Amino acid sequence: MVSNEDALSFLEKNSVYANRWLSAHPDWRVWLGERIHTPVDTNQIDQLLLPISQDLDNGALDEAALMSQLRLSRQQLMLWIGCRDLNGIASLLEVTQSLSYFAEQAVGLTVRYVRADLQARFGLPWARTEDYELPFLIVGMGKLGGRELNLSSDIDLIFLYEEEGETQHGANSISNHEWFTKLGRRLIKIISEHDAYGFVFRVDMRLRPNGDSGPLVCSLEMLEEYLFVQGREWERYAWIKGRMIYPSISHPDYVRCEKGLEQIIRPFIYRRHLDYGVIAAIRELHAQIQREADKRSNQRSGRSRDIKLGRG
Repeated sequence: MVSNEDALSFLEKNSVYANRWLSAHPDWRVWLGERIHTPVDTNQIDQLLLPISQDLDNGALDEAALMSQLRLSRQQLMLWIGCRDLNGIASLLEVTQSLSYFAEQAVGLTVRYVRADLQARFGLPWARTEDYELPFLIVGMGKLGGRELNLSSDIDLIFLYEEEGETQHGANSISNHEWFTKLGRRLIKIISEHDAYGFVFRVDMRLRPNGDSGPLVCSLEMLEEYLFVQGREWERYAWIKGRMIYPSISHPDYVRCEKGLEQIIRPFIYRRHLDYGVIAAIRELHAQIQREADKRSNQRSGRSRDIKLGRG
């Protein structure tokens, strides 16, 4: 078994990133040394983020402080996972699942903060026919949806809400769509904007209906109409990895929200009948991917064997 000091020295020798952060925060070297042989799991990440959660409960954070604390926690986690991974201690599953879980928790903490701020200004979005608040629905796609994030992954998100309507705040009420759009924009800023402590994750919203030209958030009705009128073959396959990351499974609205989303997504992905047109579409999609791989390889002659940008 590698000693703590040898593991730290190996990390510092091979990582400019680790050198920079451990030099800026000498106490982190002691903190990291105590955890090198401790697997990173959900409980450890919850403990890492507990001070932020407690500060949110106490109203002790403004937006700038939340951004800083999330980024510092992210850097500590990256050092912890990176050290264990670089020294051959962590499994691939530990790396991917812990990073994915951290991303989900960071998103959840951000939603908590922004929701409280928007509630004070505009009230909360409410169901039209029943008496309950409408939560923000966030779907993780790609590597996040599959719990496969690596140390350099961005996060692909889709923002949804259950139905149209208005918030409950008298003269200051706004539409549900506007309320959730405000939440989504601020979430992206808090998670992805660079400051002195870096960023939490880069956020990619291009998998949403109509991509960059579409609205930032969609109601479930809008999503359903888009998928069954305009949904393309590649979107069927992309949605296979789609997973609702907020509300979390412990949230009281999780079951209702997950069921509502599943009723739309499942028949879109898994059609009742297949024909030769479907097979032809799959072949064409594969050909498009191959053409793009060839194009990228030709543009980057020195990276033609890159498993992501080249043909592999």
